[in-house]
Amino acid sequence: LVISSIGFTSGTNVLTVGSMTVHENLTLPANTTLLQNSTNTLAINNTFTMKDGSKLAHTMNSTDKSSAINLSVSGDMTVEAGGNINVDGMGYAGGTAGQSGYGPGYGGGSIENGGGGAGYGGNGGIGHGGTAGGATYGLISTPGELGSGGGGSNGVCGGSGGGLITVKVGGTLTVNGEISAKGYAGQSNSNYGGGGGSGGGIYVTASDLQGTGSITANG
Repeated sequence: LVISSIGFTSGTNVLTVGSMTVHENLTLPANTTLLQNSTNTLAINNTFTMKDGSKLAHTMNSTDKSSAINLSVSGDMTVEAGGNINVDGMGYAGGTAGQSGYGPGYGGGSIENGGGGAGYGGNGGIGHGGTAGGATYGLISTPGELGSGGGGSNGVCGGSGGGLITVKVGGTLTVNGEISAKGYAGQSNSNYGGGGGSGGGIYVTASDLQGTGSITANG
């Protein structure tokens, strides 16, 4: 999809794209979501501004890596306060009841004990009763993987991992809002708990990074 000029109308709007090239300054207004459903590049050959209440996200992954945010901005990019790039829980799926999660760092599943936590930058936590946590994977210098899913337990599912955000900015990146790729906690009942998903990947490059917002990928 090649777009030379784009304008969104205020309101609750979701624009789903697999790839995109924009040759003008792009502003994502309040109550608007730009949703990526592939791993292709979203290229903005000028500036990109995300207003308060706007959101950039990708669709849910499951057992395979099918979508991620892959954004390239040639000019400056600004995420205003209240704007957010959010892929919490959009990585590999957690395991169903008693089953291991998905992804390279999946947490182990168990019917008798608690589910194991997923790994990524570090090993996943051992579940109650000794269920194995997930292994480490990926590169700390260039994180390019989704977070993995935690293991399921008796009657409960593990949490899904965080998604993947890659943002390359030619100019200044100002983050006064939020960039987040957190993993989800596992389900629990009175006796058992599923393992938590690992945080996803966030890889940001820019000529200058400014702002008072947050960048998090907690598991």
